[in-house]
Amino acid sequence: MLNEAVLGKRPTSMPGREEGYTVQVLVSESRRLLLSRLSGPAPLLWTWVQQQLKPGQNYIEINRKTFLRETGYQSPNTYKKARDLLLYHKLLYPTRRKDVFWVNTNFITAP
Repeated sequence: MLNEAVLGKRPTSMPGREEGYTVQVLVSESRRLLLSRLSGPAPLLWTWVQQQLKPGQNYIEINRKTFLRETGYQSPNTYKKARDLLLYHKLLYPTRRKDVFWVNTNFITAP
């Protein structure tokens, strides 16, 4: 078992620590395996979605220009490929509104 004797003393302040909202990431082997199958920019979009959620929110409006700017990607096709992969794996579900998606709360919740 890992403990302070093995790892050393935990720093009392972590660099870059900020205040903000919290999300709960639900952990299991099946979830981990599905997430490991994401490729290209899809894992980055999934992380970006997690960072955009607010408490109690189970949907996300993705501003593709903001996503592209913040991640350094330039092609709208990059966003589309990532989005389509998250839809395929049912991490996101489409709504009637363009670029608004339900977030699969079996993977992440914003309490």
